[in-house]
Amino acid sequence: MTTLSKGSGSALANSNTDPVNVERTPRRERRAEAQGRARARGRDVQLHWLNPPLDVVIARARTRIARLPATVHRLIEDDVRHFATIFEPPTADEGIPLTRYA
Repeated sequence: MTTLSKGSGSALANSNTDPVNVERTPRRERRAEAQGRARARGRDVQLHWLNPPLDVVIARARTRIARLPATVHRLIEDDVRHFATIFEPPTADEGIPLTRYA
């Protein structure tokens, strides 16, 4: 099971690791489903949570947008703010080893 954003995962490419992009699994039940699918395939599951302040995420999105060609999907400020409202922070009781980056 591999879900990667463009340009991500280069360090994981040769590590026998199948990363799942958390942006696709913002809610606990979605992460539980992804965890179940991975474990059903005999894979270990780890969760790395990057938690920068919202204003930092918005600034980074603006920087990326400025560099993207017009044909590429643009994650605008409203999208970032919406995601922040639906994201459920992971907790240890999800049963997934969790590393948090502030």
